[in-house]
Amino acid sequence: LVARFLVAIASHDFWPHYGGRREVTSLDGEWLFGFNASKDLDVLQDFDTTTPGLTPHGAAVPSSVDAVPPGILGRRGVAMYRRSFQQKGRARLQFMGCSFYCRVFVDGKEVGEHRAGGFVPWWLDLESPSPSEITRELFVLADNRFNRTTAPLHTGGDFWHYGGLVRSVLLHDLPDDPRE
Repeated sequence: LVARFLVAIASHDFWPHYGGRREVTSLDGEWLFGFNASKDLDVLQDFDTTTPGLTPHGAAVPSSVDAVPPGILGRRGVAMYRRSFQQKGRARLQFMGCSFYCRVFVDGKEVGEHRAGGFVPWWLDLESPSPSEITRELFVLADNRFNRTTAPLHTGGDFWHYGGLVRSVLLHDLPDDPRE
């Protein structure tokens, strides 16, 4: 059993394992970051990602925006993340965990949202850009406030739900043939 484990590690034969000709790039690392604790910010309304000063700091992804010592309530609000990435053709952004409500923009245009909670992986497909390889901007809103609209299942209980991009973000370069 130990020998099989060592062989698996040496050959990188562990989850996740993607088949075909797909190239997968981790977008983990240092992102630009900002935090808005205002109760008046409505994340469901139109949002301009180019507003100056939204992401003045740096933060590691993945990480929690509200990690504090036991017995102390962490901050609640809207975390804002920004970074650039290279897109070569059709692509998929895969979020392994964003808590609670997550809204995603590419080059200032909304491409999707996620309301199922922080520990559910999900993805958004992106069409091929023109020209065929381009640097794009990814902007993510992660709202960890308790409410009945964007976090209906997280309105109490004895478990602390951490907020932010709490797991990896991956970029899949997809082949033209979806069977690959």
